[in-house]
Amino acid sequence: MFSKIVKDEIIDRYYKKEFNDIINTYSYIFGLLNGANFDYENLKYSTTSEDLAYFVLRLFEKINIECLIFKNSNRFEVKINKEEFYEKIIDINLIEIDEESYILGMLLTSGRISEPDKSYTLEIRVRRYENDSDILNVYLKILKKLEEKGIIFGKSSSLKVKYDLIYIKNGDKIAEFFLNLNLNKSLLEFENIRINKDINNSINRVVNFEVANMNKSTIASANQMKAIKYIIDNDLEKKLTSKQLELVNLKKENENITLNEMADALQISKSSISNRFKSMYKLIEEHKKIVNNK
Repeated sequence: MFSKIVKDEIIDRYYKKEFNDIINTYSYIFGLLNGANFDYENLKYSTTSEDLAYFVLRLFEKINIECLIFKNSNRFEVKINKEEFYEKIIDINLIEIDEESYILGMLLTSGRISEPDKSYTLEIRVRRYENDSDILNVYLKILKKLEEKGIIFGKSSSLKVKYDLIYIKNGDKIAEFFLNLNLNKSLLEFENIRINKDINNSINRVVNFEVANMNKSTIASANQMKAIKYIIDNDLEKKLTSKQLELVNLKKENENITLNEMADALQISKSSISNRFKSMYKLIEEHKKIVNNK
């Protein structure tokens, strides 16, 4: 899954020396806390990814807050020591949050990216705040800073769910997101999938065009044979010119012959073939009118 590729790279990004410091650790944590998938009331986080569960555990251990991991069926639950959390967590206003690490923490724990060969969607479920709060104000400031860097999220809210949604639903903008946040592996994989998708779509368009042309040719050939049968059945051959008769005989002998092949056989243009059939169609229509008026 493409989401796993991105999330694995986000985790790897944190472990690089330049990101593995106290500022980025708190930035990831506050991003995690602001995501709707984190149970803030009970201080726990649940995921199907073992790697992600242990990453969350290590984030809190980095600031000396104890966590435990429990496995239930196919899910991993990270429980944070409440006493240590409220004793040791720093006031969000007392630290300069790194906006990139913050949004990656949210995406990592409460976000998803669709499969690029199907659609282009990057979305994050965000905690909904009933009242103004420091965490909400920091979150809004971070979104503004990201907008200044060209990372612009759409926003939606519904009373049917208990969270808000921020998203990017444009392939080029998602690629810019990966580029701006130095997620180079994700960017390369994303663009590779997009290129293959474009190639496949182009091939499909060509195939559909060819099929449409084949269907068109089949219908045209059937109409030609139908016209020739009407001419013969109603003894109208004597009203045809020698050139039209030549074409009728050629088509009778080779029912599946194409327009190109008829033009080659008679050494004339395709438009001349079409004009001869049009004249025969006109003759048939005139004959039908006479028959109907009797």
